[in-house]
Amino acid sequence: MKYNKRYQELKDEHSKHHFEGIDYVFGRDQLKEYFERTGYTQADIDSGKLVGDGFGGIGTKEAFKARDEYFDKWRERVIAECKPDDIFADEFWNHECGYTGDYNVALNITKSYFPDYKINVALVRRLQKEFNKLNC
Repeated sequence: MKYNKRYQELKDEHSKHHFEGIDYVFGRDQLKEYFERTGYTQADIDSGKLVGDGFGGIGTKEAFKARDEYFDKWRERVIAECKPDDIFADEFWNHECGYTGDYNVALNITKSYFPDYKINVALVRRLQKEFNKLNC
């Protein structure tokens, strides 16, 4: 299947980006290790010096602000540099839509960038045909 790989390139670039000042901890043991490694304490959380993002991320407000600004710029790049069908095709493969027959995840991700995107039936057929050729 031929489609523009720019979206995948941007996702790869994005996944390698490290946000200075943000770590991810899950559970009490990892939180304890985080405190030992960084010198922060529970008092820093209680005072608001450290905040969480609700997904295991912990860091300073400034670090999260920088992360959010990066996300906003990255999203703008995706919209400017990618076509909706290319995003849909990439997410079709990423979420194994050919196997499940459920295209909703790929469609919803595409719509998160291009809200007016309508599923391209010809594209879905081509993707499914390619999937079947590779997997049946």
